[in-house]
Amino acid sequence: MIAPREVLAAEARKLIEFHGEDWDSMHALISLHWDDAAITYGTWMAIDLAISPARFPALITGAARERLDKHADDPPPYAWAFLGEFFGMTEPRPGDTAEYRDRFDRARRDRTMHEQPDATESAIAWVADVHGRLWQAAMIRGRDGIHENFYAPGRARRGGITDALIQAACVTGIASGLTAPPGQGWN
Repeated sequence: MIAPREVLAAEARKLIEFHGEDWDSMHALISLHWDDAAITYGTWMAIDLAISPARFPALITGAARERLDKHADDPPPYAWAFLGEFFGMTEPRPGDTAEYRDRFDRARRDRTMHEQPDATESAIAWVADVHGRLWQAAMIRGRDGIHENFYAPGRARRGGITDALIQAACVTGIASGLTAPPGQGWN
């Protein structure tokens, strides 16, 4: 049985609520298991803050591969979740100054968003399931509320972490017989 969208949306919210106001916590990769009634947690991997976000995609896919190789007799994950903290700036829009565009591009390239005076710190939880669906729940430091998004298969905003998370979930699903290869079956 396919887990209802609301179930995995609730897990993304729960993870971001779990983060709470404890800023500067380690990033985490978590396997989620679905038994046709409830989600449970399996693997929980803490990722040290000293590790560059550029390495996160390899860590995600490596953890999924290890989970499949070393725990083949255990129930397979139905989804993978990633919880992390990031600094960001508003992407340049029409009408923004050339100076802002240059500063934004430099900060992205040099990984200095955290040094920018107008940067915001966000905690984000992403959940990707074996069907290629992606949920996001986020909170911004100093602001109220949780912001949520759902992306149908093939509609997720592209990025290294989300791409790796979706890939890990889909490969886990295919290898475990939980779903057909992408493009076949449910979407």
